Amino acid sequence: AEPEIKEALRLLAGSRVVLLHATTHYEGSERKAGPEFEQMGMGARMFVDWLDGTDAAARPWEEAAKFNPLAGFLLAQWRAQREQALALASKGAADMTRHDLAEPWDPAYDHIRKELIAALARDSRDPGWQEALLRRSSDMFRLQMTKKDVDFIRRLGLRLDLVHAVGDKLLNWASAKMLFELLGISAPDHAPAPGTVLRDRTGRFSARIVDGDHYFPLKKPGELAGILDK
Repeated sequence: AEPEIKEALRLLAGSRVVLLHATTHYEGSERKAGPEFEQMGMGARMFVDWLDGTDAAARPWEEAAKFNPLAGFLLAQWRAQREQALALASKGAADMTRHDLAEPWDPAYDHIRKELIAALARDSRDPGWQEALLRRSSDMFRLQMTKKDVDFIRRLGLRLDLVHAVGDKLLNWASAKMLFELLGISAPDHAPAPGTVLRDRTGRFSARIVDGDHYFPLKKPGELAGILDK
């Protein structure tokens, strides 16, 4: 591991880590989550592979464009097409988030929702934001967490507390359940009632079920503070 990662792990050793809406990927996990999730993973990886391939093919044009107007014209066309492809590929994720933020929150916190909508409207038009979103998604689907990784976490002496909201529309129960079981936490097929705490056999890894959605930390900061203080 890189020196920065080694130092971060050293500082984490023996501590308590709270993970909100936690998920991960391991070999075959998208098949377990269902056909839609599997297609999403395949699409994310294929798009970024295509993006990397076209970027590599266009590099000679960038040099040639300094001397050749035709190469410059072709390069400009390619960049425009690249931006169109990014906008189209990221639209689904942006629309899903926008839909998730459509319903008003408690008046005390609704200004946060409005700020998120405004930020999404601004950022979702930015090619840099679109590309970062797609590359992050692709990286997630390429990650292969294994039992060895879980064993390593145990050797660090970490206490893991995972928090999952029953109404989370951006992270379904099937995906959350996969991580719980990878960590040795037995989980039912359907999300249990809020207030339920599932634990592994050692008691060091737990999954706490709360009443809320993907924005639970923002909508219910008091309840989150209570969890963090445990």
